Amino acid sequence: PSRKFDVESAVAVGDVVAEFVNTGTSANAYSIVDIVQNSAANSVAMLRFNNDVDWWSIGIDGANSDAFAISDAGAGDFRSQRFTITQDGNVGIGTTGPLNNLHIYKSTTGEVAAKVESFDTSNAVLYLANSSNKWGIYTQLSDLKFYDYSGTPGDRVTFSAGGNVGIGTTASVKLEVAGSDVKIGA
Repeated sequence: PSRKFDVESAVAVGDVVAEFVNTGTSANAYSIVDIVQNSAANSVAMLRFNNDVDWWSIGIDGANSDAFAISDAGAGDFRSQRFTITQDGNVGIGTTGPLNNLHIYKSTTGEVAAKVESFDTSNAVLYLANSSNKWGIYTQLSDLKFYDYSGTPGDRVTFSAGGNVGIGTTASVKLEVAGSDVKIGA
């Protein structure tokens, strides 16, 4: 063995190499495996995975205010963090210091994207809400729509695939506004 605890096996594909089982029968029984690093400043407690091609690590990054991290560097630190959850609950993808509830960062040139996708023709919806209002931005077939769930719910703006814009309606011309209160200019 090369470590204090080393399990080696030449099992077939899919066979279990090691298993921790709690055979307790009491209600709410659970099994725990603790990985602990203590008594060292900026210490790291991690679980590493390797498939002879790449390393991935998951654990606590003491050098980053004890944030939970997933990294694709197995050198015993979190130099290439891909996913971070800070102590205050912010989630970062591509950043070790997320400034908002969700912070996505790309350090190279090119598009930064988040994708909400339905596998069929069902609507794909992004909800934006506070304690009193809720809006949805969604696709319906080939249209992009802004839906207001407050008061009298309904589509407020529709952008059709052909380039038409409807406010309060689905436009049959380049710009169509439902209702009589329209102001253009000052």
